[in-house]
Amino acid sequence: MTGQRYGVVADVHANLFALRTALEHLQAAGIDRLLSLGDVIGYGPHPVECVELLASFDPIAVAGNHEQIALGQLSDERCTEAARRSLAWTRTRLTDDVRAALAELPATAAAPGVLLAHGSPERIDEYVRSEARASELLDTMHAQHPATDVLLLGHTHQAWLFSRRRGTLLRERAGRIDLVPGELLLLNPGSVGQSRDRHAHARFLTLDLGQRAAQFHSVPYDARACRRALRDRGLPPEWCHIVPPPMERLRGVAGDVLRRAGLR
Repeated sequence: MTGQRYGVVADVHANLFALRTALEHLQAAGIDRLLSLGDVIGYGPHPVECVELLASFDPIAVAGNHEQIALGQLSDERCTEAARRSLAWTRTRLTDDVRAALAELPATAAAPGVLLAHGSPERIDEYVRSEARASELLDTMHAQHPATDVLLLGHTHQAWLFSRRRGTLLRERAGRIDLVPGELLLLNPGSVGQSRDRHAHARFLTLDLGQRAAQFHSVPYDARACRRALRDRGLPPEWCHIVPPPMERLRGVAGDVLRRAGLR
């Protein structure tokens, strides 16, 4: 691993209040480089402002499915009704400059020691929740990029750290995990701007490849202000904090249990 200290954000979803909170904490942590895992837009009230603020940090960034749908590069057939409605509104707000910036985002990107994607390197809208699928993707990454140990994904809105050797070390919580040199890792920082949890927090990650540690953050932000901004634009205020159905939240955990039992 290199000595880089990364700040990792994903699924900002046009929530400027949460993004500012996350970036303030990452700046205070003294990161070397910001990494953005896509879905900067969609759902929230400030798509242009979030794209411009992130761009001012010169991040290494990839596109999310919301970017591709807004630009007409991906169908919205797999989206919920709320996602379709929010993207229809978002398209009316994007400036030419922001559209051009989003169109330049790749599906995958690399930084020293890490590979970035939104859903997965194979499909931008794939939900990677099971240990079995995580293992497959890490094996593929290692075969294609032998010098890369870490795969960074977003899209699920759920914090997760999976080690190819040690299994799941953290899921859906904040905390620090010490990393073993040479182990293959999949990390998802959770969502900055649209918590799918009981608490409307900004969730993000500090990944220190020099000290070999991952710190998952969960920080309160002004969710009431985000709801007001949505309401002022004629949008549903709950779009900044959507709690998923219980069965969706259990899907990844069930996959882990089945794999350990040898049934998957």
